[in-house]
Amino acid sequence: IGPLLPPEIVTPGVSFACVVHGVLEPNECLELLEHINKKGYTPALVEIGGGTQILRPEYRNGHRCIVDSTELSSYLLEVLRPHLPEIFTNFKQPVKLDDMNERCRFLCYTPGQEFEAHLDGCYRRPVGHPRYGARSCITAQVYLHDVPIENGGSTTFLGSNDHMHFLGAIDNQLSCQPRCGSVLLFSQDLNHEGSILVEGLKYTMRTEAMYINI
Repeated sequence: IGPLLPPEIVTPGVSFACVVHGVLEPNECLELLEHINKKGYTPALVEIGGGTQILRPEYRNGHRCIVDSTELSSYLLEVLRPHLPEIFTNFKQPVKLDDMNERCRFLCYTPGQEFEAHLDGCYRRPVGHPRYGARSCITAQVYLHDVPIENGGSTTFLGSNDHMHFLGAIDNQLSCQPRCGSVLLFSQDLNHEGSILVEGLKYTMRTEAMYINI
């Protein structure tokens, strides 16, 4: 990835992003892709609040497959825990790490597709869920194969605030190119885009680290 996103930039309680390499082996990524491609994709929707999602291809143009997997989320929590803040204080009340969201969203982009600048929404466990009250604070973007830089498709952070300065942005932008088996972690207050894919395919999987009131 390069020096802009060294492995283990984690500052508990403030905005951050980091890349953790080698979370999945290439053969594990391939197995996931084979399974998901057999299951099939639907157009990716945009969350507009209150649990409502709509299709806005001019804003988010891609495909996704949603799979609930406690096995995968538990593994990700085990491997990523050392790189996640146990206590997060970006809220009025501090929260502590609880688990990873078992709802895994596998994403597929083809040439010309992108997800324009946005903030990831906060997901809250609903009433009746065994972990009711937990909320997402940190996105985990799992890259399932290499995407050459000339193909586009990076995750690009945007903005001119102190968060971006802390992360080492150049010209108010900081890009992370997909690398097989790596996971990009970032707090959900960071403005970012899924930059346009110029050539080839891009496969990723998104979930979140969930936090609960102390």
